[in-house]
Amino acid sequence: MIKTRSLKFWGVVLIAAAAIAFAAPRLVSQGYEKICPISFRLVPGSSLEKSFAAKIEKDNAVLSTFLGELRSDSVLKGWAREWLGRIAKIDKRDAAALAAAANDLHRFLQGRDIADPFQGTYLAEPSLTTEKGETVTGIPAVVAELLRIVDASTYIDAQSVHVELEYLPYGSDAYRARNPAGTAEDRIVDIIGHIKTVLAYAPFDAPVTIEGTAPHRKVCEIGS
Repeated sequence: MIKTRSLKFWGVVLIAAAAIAFAAPRLVSQGYEKICPISFRLVPGSSLEKSFAAKIEKDNAVLSTFLGELRSDSVLKGWAREWLGRIAKIDKRDAAALAAAANDLHRFLQGRDIADPFQGTYLAEPSLTTEKGETVTGIPAVVAELLRIVDASTYIDAQSVHVELEYLPYGSDAYRARNPAGTAEDRIVDIIGHIKTVLAYAPFDAPVTIEGTAPHRKVCEIGS
């Protein structure tokens, strides 16, 4: 009896060991989805969601208008190329010179009554990720990429938008950096929206994304 049970016991152990040995590589190769025990999202239709959606919709309408003008207005396109040539000669460490050059763009667009997709929008400090996964930052670099895309395509527009919200805990370093001492109560920012828009353009399928941030004030104002 003892010997029989012993054989049965070791038989079970060997079967279990074999099962683990065969199962282990399958777990790795099959890549089972990791279960996340907790998830977060905004309540659908909340005032915060509606406010951000309205802000982004308005800003992307400005972006679409600019892209249309960039395609059809030869004067704008020529000036933009000349402007980018001047930007290329500026020392990238010279923040004042770069800011002055950005203001030149704002003034030129205003003078031609063209919507400025950067001033006052979530793209005030933009970045753009190309089809190859390369990311450029700053208005000059983003304008250069938009010019390239417009030249290479027959259509371009905002396709979808993704928003991630960053809460700034009261009194934290991030909170104090965004709200220095003396900031008026109605100007205090407690949430930053990180906004990424996918740009669809024909005839290419690889997506391009353009992104920036928009602050949320305690009084439920979305703005710069």
